[in-house]
Amino acid sequence: MRLAGNAVMVLAAACVLAWPAALAGQDQPIVAVFRIEDRTRRIRSVTLETLTEHLGNRLGRGGTFKIVPPSEIKRALVSKKTESYRKCYEQSCQIEIGQELAAGKTLSTTMSRIGEICMVGSRLYDLKKMATDTTATAEGPCTPAGLKKSIESVASQIRAWGGGLADDAHLPPAGDAKPPPVAASGEYRRELGKAWRRLVASVRKGTAEEKLERYQQFLADYPLDNPHAAEVQKAIDALEARLEQEARARREAEERKAALEAGRERARRIKADYDRLKAQKGSASEKLAAWERFAADYPQDNPYLGTAERKIRTLKERAEKEARQTAAQAPPGMLRIPAGEFWMGCNDRIDSSCEADEKPGRKVYLDAYLIDRTEVTVEQYQRCVAAGACTGPHWDDGTCYVFTGKAWEQGRLPEGFRGRTQPVVCVDWGQASAYCGWSGNRLPTEAEWEKAARGNDGRKYPWGNQDASCAYAVMNEGGLGCGRQSTWPVCSKERGKSPYGLCDMAGNVWEWVADWYKADYYSGAPSRNPEGAAGGPFRVLRGGGWSSVDAGDLRASLRDGGSPGDRICSLGFRCARPSSP
Repeated sequence: MRLAGNAVMVLAAACVLAWPAALAGQDQPIVAVFRIEDRTRRIRSVTLETLTEHLGNRLGRGGTFKIVPPSEIKRALVSKKTESYRKCYEQSCQIEIGQELAAGKTLSTTMSRIGEICMVGSRLYDLKKMATDTTATAEGPCTPAGLKKSIESVASQIRAWGGGLADDAHLPPAGDAKPPPVAASGEYRRELGKAWRRLVASVRKGTAEEKLERYQQFLADYPLDNPHAAEVQKAIDALEARLEQEARARREAEERKAALEAGRERARRIKADYDRLKAQKGSASEKLAAWERFAADYPQDNPYLGTAERKIRTLKERAEKEARQTAAQAPPGMLRIPAGEFWMGCNDRIDSSCEADEKPGRKVYLDAYLIDRTEVTVEQYQRCVAAGACTGPHWDDGTCYVFTGKAWEQGRLPEGFRGRTQPVVCVDWGQASAYCGWSGNRLPTEAEWEKAARGNDGRKYPWGNQDASCAYAVMNEGGLGCGRQSTWPVCSKERGKSPYGLCDMAGNVWEWVADWYKADYYSGAPSRNPEGAAGGPFRVLRGGGWSSVDAGDLRASLRDGGSPGDRICSLGFRCARPSSP
């Protein structure tokens, strides 16, 4: 509860009127040095007062500043006791007290600690300008000598700002009177002596950590004129060396334990993957890809590696036989994808970059179908144009979006995209659908496209789970189109083929598919032969292209959407159709 305001102010003013009068006519700035704020919470009150007094003495040397006597600050604070100004670390408190003392400036100081380093920071505040004049900082060891040196450093910096000398080692003390020595009070020495006796008794028992804490606390409480400082510091050094050695031994034991557990976890993972491989169903080519990936993922300390290598040799022969049979069943340029289940959408077991529209991942069954081995080329599309069944690609009418080197703008398609074996681009969804119809096919559904791209093992990319790069796909690595600034001839990246042998299912050009795009379609999609949303403003795009800088664009599960009328120099297509069982 506040007392009558006027009465308190009168009493406070009466207490401090004598101090300003004593400095009347002085030209030096008057500074109220407030008690150091101990943020380390390890320094005793009597020690803080000693350090604060030492700071004031050093700041006043050379006559640069006049220092308000500590007794006057204490008296002013006592008068404010009922107003909760007990510590007066807040700026508002220091401004009010400084003004009552007729000081021109206030000095606030904090002491903080990080590990074994103590930091001292001071701020000189002008009460007329209501602005900070300057700040000073110093840091050093949290030892008596280190704290004393840091305090003297900040005082020297502020004194230099005020026009005094920064190095006052040879300055005479201000005035005629010799300043009192630091920590010379009898009370301080008596406190130090009692604390030393308590310390000696307490370190006879306890853990090394407890003893270290007691020694450190003793030096923090009595940093100045401490005759036991060297002895205590030696004990601290020995304890810290011992604790560091013990900590190192614990870390090494924990690392050995972690390595052992990691080895066990790896063995469990190898066994689980091996069991899944034994139970896997599907074509020989799909099984071959899975066993090859197993051997690549666990090339060392794998008890099943020999079995995997034998399986790979056997499956290669079967896959080659299947490929010959499939080729006989499929028309030239197309591949047959057998009926069966595959994993569609996000496979969060191996892929942490899935988008929301790829979820939930689930198993989907598809009937057998045929799909183009490559993207439709310029030469193939021009045959449709020559037959009058297709309109020409939008290369020269200024409606196709091309990359100028700085931005995507509508313009003329550069010649570097027009090679006869390169994928045709600058065709919209309607043109792509018309070509597929002319060739006796249709655009693939989104599900057909994804199965052809990743097989039935849920892999991240067509080639496996290795990160996307120009070793596998035409993308934006080392420059657009792997440095060519354009598309490449189809099937240029043999290492990037899908499990079924399709080329460029990642990179070169994005591809139109038949489905309408709907972000949450997977939530309620059928698990058998899904055909996409009923309608919408966008058609699904798949696969990424030559301008894709983000490897995530090339993931087999990534979905995107485009307006059916889009014509872009990084967008093409391939065709598909049903197949007999």
